[in-house]
Amino acid sequence: MHEGIMASADFIRELLTMVNTLKTIYYKVGSADVPPRININATANIPWNIGNYTKTRSVLDEPIRQITWDNRTAVFITDFELVKGSQELQIVQNGKTFKTSIDISTQGRK
Repeated sequence: MHEGIMASADFIRELLTMVNTLKTIYYKVGSADVPPRININATANIPWNIGNYTKTRSVLDEPIRQITWDNRTAVFITDFELVKGSQELQIVQNGKTFKTSIDISTQGRK
């Protein structure tokens, strides 16, 4: 995930510049059922901070519900990986072992 964010860093900076107002609310998704509000300008929360990419799964349903409940304009930025359930896989990629809920195997793919 971090590599993709870094490849898009210029676009993300431009996007944050456009949407960042006093009324903008940011949430941090991760393994918590209820995402906490965050200050996007804090060093720990900026998207290109590698420390933001340590969770093995992200709960998405609640954050989506929170940003869409009152029909205000909302933007949800994701890596397009939707995982349902709590299955945790152990995978080996490039000699490193990872725990993830995302099945990246080639089984069943053409």
